[in-house]
Amino acid sequence: MGGGSWIMAKGDIVNDVQEIGNGGSLIYQPASGVEVIIFGVGMLNDSNATVKLFNGSEETAVCEGKQTANNAGVTKLGLTNTNYLKLQNNIGSTAGLGFTGIQTK
Repeated sequence: MGGGSWIMAKGDIVNDVQEIGNGGSLIYQPASGVEVIIFGVGMLNDSNATVKLFNGSEETAVCEGKQTANNAGVTKLGLTNTNYLKLQNNIGSTAGLGFTGIQTK
């Protein structure tokens, strides 16, 4: 999420929506010791995006495709400060990407 200091607690909702340029990524990394479950990711209906787990150097695709494919593929995605979320825009132009979840620890 954007810059600044966030004081979050277990049970708080975490989410973000940003306009991301082609090839760019929306990255969400929980603070040290914090765990988050992502329930859904979003993008424009005609947008291609890749949902990835990322550790700062290595990444793996969880699912990719248009919004319906991503929402069907991501029902729950656990994140930590070590392994976190990376939504990559593959549409060819700027598009809105976002996610929503809850802090569990």
